[in-house]
Amino acid sequence: MVDYWITEVCYSRDPAYIYSVRIYYNARGPYSASTKLKNEVVDLINRGYVIYTEVNGRQGARVRTFRHPNGNYYLRTDPDNRPEDNLGSLPRFC
Repeated sequence: MVDYWITEVCYSRDPAYIYSVRIYYNARGPYSASTKLKNEVVDLINRGYVIYTEVNGRQGARVRTFRHPNGNYYLRTDPDNRPEDNLGSLPRFC
């Protein structure tokens, strides 16, 4: 079961790195939107929550974390070892 949906992304000054995301809790009734920092989303995923992207009302890819050898965590939708964030297909909100 999907716990959260990410629909939009805000990048840092370096467009390769996500600063925050627009995220919706998947609950019965109206969705509750919020903005979470990347590290907050990493924490949710590492605690076992299931998060997917959503584009135009359609389910996208599952979002996972990737820990780079330098210790930084990244949000990813594919399993390769590139450190760049990979939610580029989502619209920007900032």
